[in-house]
Amino acid sequence: EVEALSEKGAWYDLLRLFAVTLADLRQIQPLFSENKTIQHTIYWLHTSALFAYANTGKLDGYKTQINTLQSLPNHTQERSLFESALIDSSLQLYEYLAREKQFEEAILFAGGLEDLLKNNRAWGRNLATLYNLWAIDRWQQQDWPGVVDVLDEYYAQPYQDKNDPTARKNLANAYRNWLGVYLSTADWAGAKSVINSCTDKKTTAFACTE
Repeated sequence: EVEALSEKGAWYDLLRLFAVTLADLRQIQPLFSENKTIQHTIYWLHTSALFAYANTGKLDGYKTQINTLQSLPNHTQERSLFESALIDSSLQLYEYLAREKQFEEAILFAGGLEDLLKNNRAWGRNLATLYNLWAIDRWQQQDWPGVVDVLDEYYAQPYQDKNDPTARKNLANAYRNWLGVYLSTADWAGAKSVINSCTDKKTTAFACTE
């Protein structure tokens, strides 16, 4: 039933289901401490709740579910599943928050996941997706300095996706479009300020030459 509701995107139905079943499962879990299949299934059901909270934007519920997962007796053995669920469900949470224009909340929330995921190879890609969602929102408003500010912030933090050229390309194009605004009106002082803004930044100076 959990998989069927997830495929339908019936997230609120899932939350109601989990509200009834998860507490009961935690109570009976010690009775099956030797049964690895049951232990794994109970843990998996708890990770599934992360996706329901993510797709309904319930940050407090998401945080509580993380704490619950960490308290389960088989958490250490299920560490790989835990991290995978956090990576995938947090991406869905970022998308939800992006639709609501809650980008700063998303950045703060991601910061709370850092200690849990910073050693996971997918963490850089996770953050790149979040910052690119924010940059796209600024891009759609033709807010070129805004795009630059968002992606500057991305490149200033230590976790980046080295294999994803999207942020790099978006930053270079944002500078180009920003420069074009001043060139189109022959505002040479403004154009120079954009060039200086690009060349003066050590972490993103590459954008000036692309």
